[in-house]
Amino acid sequence: MRSGMNSFTLRDMTYADLDAVLQVEITVFPSPWSRSSFEIELAKPYSVAIIAEAEGSLAGYGVAWLVADEIHIANVAVHPDFRRRGLGRALVERLLESGESAKGAFLEVRIRNSDAIRLYRQLGFQDIGIRKKYYQEENEDALLMRKDLVIMDKR
Repeated sequence: MRSGMNSFTLRDMTYADLDAVLQVEITVFPSPWSRSSFEIELAKPYSVAIIAEAEGSLAGYGVAWLVADEIHIANVAVHPDFRRRGLGRALVERLLESGESAKGAFLEVRIRNSDAIRLYRQLGFQDIGIRKKYYQEENEDALLMRKDLVIMDKR
């Protein structure tokens, strides 16, 4: 939660959020996930799905998978009206926190998405490769990024 003009709340995504999530998804991405894709994510035991609410609206969301000792950030979006307020950073940080025993985090990002790449680098992600034509419909490459995570002794 943030205070002041940049006030927002993070919480778990629910099925009731899907209409608003889909509106952001189709606004932000040229090849949006379908409603059934989000429904599947909400049902998976290893999936984490969160939303950011601001000014009474769904302003963004994130989805990650917790598999073995890794977190794979699958989808992060912030509606254009709510960008540059720290929501993207907060969403990614919350997703990273969800994998308490994870040793590393991975994600793919469009090679031309310089704002997202800059954010991920600020959060400690490093470029580790290119996935050619990862975004098939647009014939666009993805930058594969990784972040080592420090495991804290919780005793």
